[in-house]
Amino acid sequence: MICLLLIISTYNYSYLEWKKVKEKISTYQVFWLSLAIVLPTLVLIVPRTLAESEKLGWASAVLAGISTGVIQYILLKLSFDFSDKSVIQDCMSLFGSILGRIIILPFVLIILFDTTLILYEIVAFVTVVMPNTSPIIISIALAVLASYATCTGFESLTRISVIAMFIMISGTIIILIITTFNTNLFDFNRLKPVVFDLKTIIRGSIVSADWFRLILTLLLLFTPYLKNKNKALKASILSNLFIQLIIVILFIISIAVFEIDLTKNMDFPFYDLTKLTTTGNEIIIFVIWLIATTIKLAIFYFASVFSVAEWFKINNYKNILIPVSFFLTIISIFSFDTSIPAEIIGIYTSGNLLLLYFPTYIILILFYFILGFNK
Repeated sequence: MICLLLIISTYNYSYLEWKKVKEKISTYQVFWLSLAIVLPTLVLIVPRTLAESEKLGWASAVLAGISTGVIQYILLKLSFDFSDKSVIQDCMSLFGSILGRIIILPFVLIILFDTTLILYEIVAFVTVVMPNTSPIIISIALAVLASYATCTGFESLTRISVIAMFIMISGTIIILIITTFNTNLFDFNRLKPVVFDLKTIIRGSIVSADWFRLILTLLLLFTPYLKNKNKALKASILSNLFIQLIIVILFIISIAVFEIDLTKNMDFPFYDLTKLTTTGNEIIIFVIWLIATTIKLAIFYFASVFSVAEWFKINNYKNILIPVSFFLTIISIFSFDTSIPAEIIGIYTSGNLLLLYFPTYIILILFYFILGFNK
């Protein structure tokens, strides 16, 4: 596939003159897009993941959100002030074509990994609800839907994400309200005792930070599509704060219902919560979440195809949509067949964050600042 992409990129000589993207998204859409980048799959797994930090797991999420938000603000501000291009094109401008490609390659590769992991998580969720359905069939069906949505264009994809996220968040809030007023389920005493352990909070925040950096990662890539970059920056920070709020509420309510030990051993605590609170209507909740998670998958399919096109300097990302989508789907199916443990995924994710993403962010901040100041 790499050889094919190199051949295609050879004929895209017109790419040397940057072609401005016609599709633009508003500040309002940036906010909802940022939510769609994180929340759909996060809602399903966040209580279990944070439960590893015991009853102060919510503090890990807040620490991760604030620390990542600071980096997000600094890097996006510098990037937006520097140019209207994606971070991949900026990196090639800063370091040259060859060195720039090498430096930004981890950025591209982990976007691809993120996409396969999201597909993996969605398939895992669907197989829990529909255990008799083949994971391969589900993977292929989701990949086809995501690829079709990618083909419709970024602006159309963003408009759909606004609707999907509004419906999903509304459904989530309704479930949380019903649970809170159900005294047979909800018990604040299950949140006690609270033992403060800074080391545990910091360790949990490393995994949580990977959720929040998704917004930074994709907005650095989607810069050419932003109508007003300054307002988009504010919208992204606002979405970070909103996600923190949702995470804290989800975690507290899940622990108050299931207790900490049971939550740790549940694959999808919040879905189990919906079955308790909306008996007979869980299929409606399942469909809502399936739509929202499919939109999130489509956003990441677009990001994967677009980032590969940027890296190879391919003028039209749609030219490589089929091979990249095929590659992502095959990797995800392989991962599902090998049944990768959640602990291994967590370690791999944390390693990527500490060894690849944060160093890349720091390098970009330094060079954006130095060259932007001279500019």
